[in-house]
Amino acid sequence: MPVLNGFVLATALAASVASSRPSELAIMTALPLFWAEGNALDLIAKSGGKAPVLSALETRFKVAALDILDKESLKGRRLIMLAQPAALRPEELVLLDQWVRAGGRLIVFADTNLRWESQFGLGDPRRPPVRSLLGPLFKHWGLALSADKWTISNTNCRRESAGLVVRCHIGSGVALLVADADLLNQSSDKGRESRNHDSVFSWLDSLESSP
Repeated sequence: MPVLNGFVLATALAASVASSRPSELAIMTALPLFWAEGNALDLIAKSGGKAPVLSALETRFKVAALDILDKESLKGRRLIMLAQPAALRPEELVLLDQWVRAGGRLIVFADTNLRWESQFGLGDPRRPPVRSLLGPLFKHWGLALSADKWTISNTNCRRESAGLVVRCHIGSGVALLVADADLLNQSSDKGRESRNHDSVFSWLDSLESSP
């Protein structure tokens, strides 16, 4: 019996350690969350000027930046965030769709009128896109985003949060789409910023717990 008790104890401890490990969250974005705008060599984290939402996410998740969507970068991942990314190649959209259908959990922050301040002018490729460039993916899933409002033709999707959010069951996976990428921006109103962060955590938690 002592051996059995020891085995049970070891198993319980292993399970406890595993459950305490932070979940992994991979983020693909054109927003200046990881890198200072305009200088790819100036990592925001090194200068202490890390985007507040990223700092908040790192308290709960093991965060990694995604630069490209391919089989290698998607392998083994369960939770991904797309935050107003640059245009994705058709093959990247196909692989992302397949990844979600295979059981992936995806949260998307998309905006049709991004108000994030930038030192670069409109049309400059270094500037985050003002309008979401994920239209082809949304169309494939029976969605459209216009004036920060969702149009839905997919019966596996439903509106949440007063229509700001759409939750879609895509194959074996789930996609949560938020029609406001500016929610991730730093705000002069710290109370509002905190509420925005709470909303982001709530959506991520709901994705992780989705059956």
